[in-house]
Amino acid sequence: MKNLIGLFSVIVSVALVSFLTMAREQPEPEHNPQSLINVPINKLYSQPATSSFIGYGQVQPRWQTTLSSEVTGRVTYVSDKFLSGQQLLKGEVLATIDDTSYVAALKNQQALLASTKRALIEEQQRAEIAAEDWRQSGLNGQASDLVLRKPQLDELKLSIKSIEAAINKAKYDLQQTKITAPYNGTVISRSINPGDFLQMGTEVGQIYDHSLYEISVPLSQQQISQLDMTKLTKQSVTLTIQRSKQSLSGHISRLERVIDQQSRWQNIIIQVTANEKLLPGQFISVAFTGKHYDNVFVIEESMLSEAGDLWFLDKQANLQRFSPDVLFKNQGKLYINADVVSQHPLHITKAQAFFLPGIKVNPISDQPSQVVEVTP
Repeated sequence: MKNLIGLFSVIVSVALVSFLTMAREQPEPEHNPQSLINVPINKLYSQPATSSFIGYGQVQPRWQTTLSSEVTGRVTYVSDKFLSGQQLLKGEVLATIDDTSYVAALKNQQALLASTKRALIEEQQRAEIAAEDWRQSGLNGQASDLVLRKPQLDELKLSIKSIEAAINKAKYDLQQTKITAPYNGTVISRSINPGDFLQMGTEVGQIYDHSLYEISVPLSQQQISQLDMTKLTKQSVTLTIQRSKQSLSGHISRLERVIDQQSRWQNIIIQVTANEKLLPGQFISVAFTGKHYDNVFVIEESMLSEAGDLWFLDKQANLQRFSPDVLFKNQGKLYINADVVSQHPLHITKAQAFFLPGIKVNPISDQPSQVVEVTP
């Protein structure tokens, strides 16, 4: 019996020792870099950059005119130059309207003017005789205007001015029987033929000024913010014709003071001297040069997370994130303000679904065999 009690005591002692050994706190395992997740990183260095962006627009003539008849009559002549695509010189006669009635109207007014001037001279003589008669009459007081025929003289003088104005109108109407080009231009269309009878205001054709073109380019507010507004109209731009890829230069003419209510974009107007490369209706790309920055980080736009954050590694190789201050975008690249980022160079990585701030990772370069040290 004593032996059984001793054996039981030994078993209990061994079990107690085993339990105490297992309950003792186990030491933390040594850090094993192989257990960390490999994360590819890119090392960014700040650099200077000048913002640039591309806009698109369509060539339009600065001036485009609808020509209309200012007089009534039958078309007696249409120039061979008054055909679509033909180039015109300022003052060149495009068509003529029968001027018979307008010549007659001018001659009638000129005859009426001569008659009225004769009547004025006669009336002036009567007024002089009336004044002399009053002096010789010996009557006291001042003779009335009616006696001295002043109202009659004033009436004839006003009639002469009215007739002279009518002569100027008749001359103008006579000139308008010749439809001329208001500037050096190109014919867009013609809508009259010889023998047509025109009423006043009838459209006869359309032309445009081929000496100067404008391109209206819609820009976002972010793009406009990159332009130096103090030197806006002095800035040159590079134009590229989309179909032929030919390049030419132009300059900024003005910024329209209207914002589209739906797109919130604003039109900037580019002016370019016409040449043989350009035609109205062509689509043009415009390369703008904006502000200069001394310190920026350049990244691919795809590096941002869906929330617009940029993930990077701190000096302890822990994942962190921040919302970058994007200065401008160009061709899929983002230009980030480096002055507001304390860490230089900056080690960035593309966002992954499992990323959480503070997770320690194993940074590697784009080439898996190279491990990147991020500690200072």
